[in-house]
Amino acid sequence: MTAHPAPHAFAADGSSATGSSPESGDSSLESGLPPTDAAPADAAPIKAALADAALADAALADAAPADTAPVDAALTDAAPVDAAAAGDGRVWATARAFRLWLDAANGTGDAELTCRVLKLTEEAGEVAGAWIGLLGQNPRKGVTHTRDDVAAELADVAFTALVAIESLGLDARTVLDGCADKVHARIAPADRLPS
Repeated sequence: MTAHPAPHAFAADGSSATGSSPESGDSSLESGLPPTDAAPADAAPIKAALADAALADAALADAAPADTAPVDAALTDAAPVDAAAAGDGRVWATARAFRLWLDAANGTGDAELTCRVLKLTEEAGEVAGAWIGLLGQNPRKGVTHTRDDVAAELADVAFTALVAIESLGLDARTVLDGCADKVHARIAPADRLPS
């Protein structure tokens, strides 16, 4: 994980990365904001928060997964192969590998799991944007997407859901099979269900 600098970073002493302080009114500040004539009454809490954030960024940048063997093995199982020959096993292996990769990079705490679940909403929004683009609903833009674009966004939603299920410590294939059984029970009498 690479730490990205803030648009304008201040050191713990209040000096900026360019050598000027926020109180100096130096117009060369990277933020592009006009200089102010007065400094905040008490900038110490802000400076402390910025220093803490810089330490956290440095720790994340230096952190490496202790054991990459599970990720490496999962990635090998999910390596691109002939889809027809692999059947649907590649989907499940890739979802599991991606979950392991995220675990190694971001951890598995509640905040990370929340982000993985909320990622579904982001992906669903992209489906909506693609559909609006397909319909040409925005007169300024016109038609910007195809049915293939919408399908690709829907696939992103499905795959993101599989990764979220795996991230909960469950087997995505088993969960989806259970969902399919539930749907089958709704649409067909039990004697007509395929076995």
